[in-house]
Amino acid sequence: MPQQTVKLFIGYLGPQVEQGNPPLTVVTNNIGNIASQRVDLGKYNLELANAFPENKTFIPPFTLEQWTHLPIFYDGVASHYYSINRVGDSTIQVQLVDNQWNPVELSSLQSDLRIPIEIRVYN
Repeated sequence: MPQQTVKLFIGYLGPQVEQGNPPLTVVTNNIGNIASQRVDLGKYNLELANAFPENKTFIPPFTLEQWTHLPIFYDGVASHYYSINRVGDSTIQVQLVDNQWNPVELSSLQSDLRIPIEIRVYN
């Protein structure tokens, strides 16, 4: 059996200034030059051509089958939620919502908020 290898991106999205494209800060990356783009209210794409193949891309702790939202806490209260999912071979999408499930801008949250991201791509 061939040895399995993994490409890895670890970093964070934000903080966002107004409604522009939020910066993507890299801690570790051997996947390639991933770009961040604001595509709609509360939706941000991470893009790199054909870098995220189906059944080989994992974004812990999120599931592959559905959007799972993790809480963002302020003073001990979960006031907002975020999710990260693969939406195509070239795109990972980050979604932000409030506690009523309405989309919100990253810039409308705490000024220094960063969304942690880990992407694993297996061969």
